[in-house]
Amino acid sequence: MNSLSHKLVEQLHAATVAADRQRLLLALATELQELEPERGYVFSQQAISLATELQDMRALAEAEMCCAQNIEVVKGSLRAIPFFESAARRFEVLGEASRQAYALYYLGGVCAMANMLEIAQQHISRAGALFVQLGDQYGQAKTLHGTALTMSRA
Repeated sequence: MNSLSHKLVEQLHAATVAADRQRLLLALATELQELEPERGYVFSQQAISLATELQDMRALAEAEMCCAQNIEVVKGSLRAIPFFESAARRFEVLGEASRQAYALYYLGGVCAMANMLEIAQQHISRAGALFVQLGDQYGQAKTLHGTALTMSRA
């Protein structure tokens, strides 16, 4: 674990307010995504549990996104799909089109990795439409790239 992770763990142990613990769990899960995805997965599961308990739908959607990204590395693409789907639905209900678009984009990516190419393209297309609507050129470029990769697998 790096120094930031150590600091976050220390803060987590000291935190007594549930909302603070939720924020720290999500920060740890995100921080550990690349270096220690197994630990990131554990923290993201804890973040999901606490967000559910707090009935914080925004935090729950973010925790599901983070969990999906960790679980994809730890347990494979198929296991990540339900988490990305749930996060995309929650972001849609919350009216957070940008986060919904990214959830759909990543969902399309894991579907492509699981060889579900038609479904992958549907999610990537929905993400692309949202990115266009939002004027997010970076997101639009990502969907073009995702479409090309999905088509190349076909």
